Amino acid sequence: MTSHPWHPALFAAGHSGGDGGPAPQLRRPTHCSCECPPAGKDVLLSPGKLRNVRNAKHIIVRLPIAAASGLLVAGAFPPLDWGFLGWVALVPLLCLLRRCSWRVGVGYGLVTGFVFFLCFLYYINQFGVVPWIALALFQAAYFAVAAGVIAARRRCAPGLLWPLAAAAVWTAMTYVRGHVGALSLPFGELGHTQHAALGMAQAASVVGGLGLTFLLVLVNAVIAELMTMAASVPGAARAAVRACVFVGAALLILMLAGHVKFQVARRQLEAASDRALRAVAVQADIYAGREPDVGIGYDAARAYVELSTSPEAAGADLLVWPETALVVDPDREPRFGALVNETTARAGAYLLFGHLRIDEDGRIHNAASLQAPDGRRLGEYHKVHLVLFGEYVPHRKRFPWLERFPVRSYDIDPGEGWTTLNADGFRLGPLICFESLFPNMSQEVVRQGADILVIITSDAWAGRTAELWQHGYVSVFRAIEQGRYLIRAGTSGLTCIISPYGEMLAQVEPFTQGVAAADVLPLEKRTVYSRLGDWPLLCACALIIALALAAARRCPPVMAEEGRETRCGES
Repeated sequence: MTSHPWHPALFAAGHSGGDGGPAPQLRRPTHCSCECPPAGKDVLLSPGKLRNVRNAKHIIVRLPIAAASGLLVAGAFPPLDWGFLGWVALVPLLCLLRRCSWRVGVGYGLVTGFVFFLCFLYYINQFGVVPWIALALFQAAYFAVAAGVIAARRRCAPGLLWPLAAAAVWTAMTYVRGHVGALSLPFGELGHTQHAALGMAQAASVVGGLGLTFLLVLVNAVIAELMTMAASVPGAARAAVRACVFVGAALLILMLAGHVKFQVARRQLEAASDRALRAVAVQADIYAGREPDVGIGYDAARAYVELSTSPEAAGADLLVWPETALVVDPDREPRFGALVNETTARAGAYLLFGHLRIDEDGRIHNAASLQAPDGRRLGEYHKVHLVLFGEYVPHRKRFPWLERFPVRSYDIDPGEGWTTLNADGFRLGPLICFESLFPNMSQEVVRQGADILVIITSDAWAGRTAELWQHGYVSVFRAIEQGRYLIRAGTSGLTCIISPYGEMLAQVEPFTQGVAAADVLPLEKRTVYSRLGDWPLLCACALIIALALAAARRCPPVMAEEGRETRCGES
């Protein structure tokens, strides 16, 4: 039987004119057995238009799936903090990327990233809807790029090469998002969802938090590959189930190995407790505001003194106050300096405290100082990595419209480099607030000889939002990565003391006044990650991506259509 000259199947098959030229535009006949536009109207159709309409429908239908992946990723972080979702959250997105062109993949990745960061960074809304949406879109762009590259490499990747390539690309973009440019933000890394799974988190001592991100994305990609295979290859469902069981068993073994390591190491630390010193982190839960009120700031300083000399803090060798616990320069405001001297004299302990420092030339620094029990100042650190638009505004005078938003009216100046603060018998590696998100900064102070990490912060600006926990739980990975005890003092939380293996030894309930006290050991041994950092992982990612590119070059070109799996070798 001769096909109808207008039938769409001809166009789907790439029908062309008899001379090999492009397919002619055909006029719909007035009577037709197939579904046609209303009679009496002339319609010009082309293969491209039919394909575009069909693809658009497929894309629109699948956008909610990409959005669902963003919601799942958000659920793996506080406030829900369902860390187990990190192992499957990207599966919906990766299933979509397995069957689409790179252009469509960019769109899917943008939707996933935007939904995730809109939920994850919802507290930015207090600065205005425009900054909130703009930041979410900017961060989502990294998801979009990663998704586009993963979709482009979806074919010609036999066996585990595509899941490995997907994990490598995602990990590389996560590194770029967190370490390249003034707007870098290593916040919301998928690996950080495992802060409570201490057995699994021990891997961070070798590969860092970024390595855990690679592992989680790899598992997500393997699941997506198995689901795609089970749905498209006859009889593959059982093989997919067996593969999932194998992957689950491998992860269980890895988690058990990490748990055994954690238990053995904890016993070793307990055996060396005779060399421990008593550390106390103080939380007053008094916030003087973005533009600090000196009166409120003095009341807060008095509260720190009373908490530091309370029975709960008795026997302290080291006291730690939060970032800008003193909202002024104590050397320029004698009454604030007197409170510091009173604390060290009454407690008989070293005191590390956050304050503002104003240089002789008028430059303002976000500083941390260490004072001995006898009143001697042993050292001072000035925050190096400042928060863009939070602590400084570049070319402030050129953007007067920024005054519409609650930005600081003055700029903080950066310090000249990271340093350690040395006391009798231990060396502290101080990091201030935002700096704790960057693993290379804690690595630097440990390289300089720090045997205890100290983080002072003030997340009170975010109010009673999940930002406090999102930021605080990252410190678990800083402790594991560097193999150091970590003391963290926050204005309203998260104030805690963490072991070198991520265990919370003491913690103050957020948004209350109190102290976290525990014994800590100055440690000198460095972990694999502390010595090598992220470079081995990044080199491995580059090698995997190179192998995927080489495999793609050996494949013949194919035409990718949304909604239809086109494999190499298909006609």
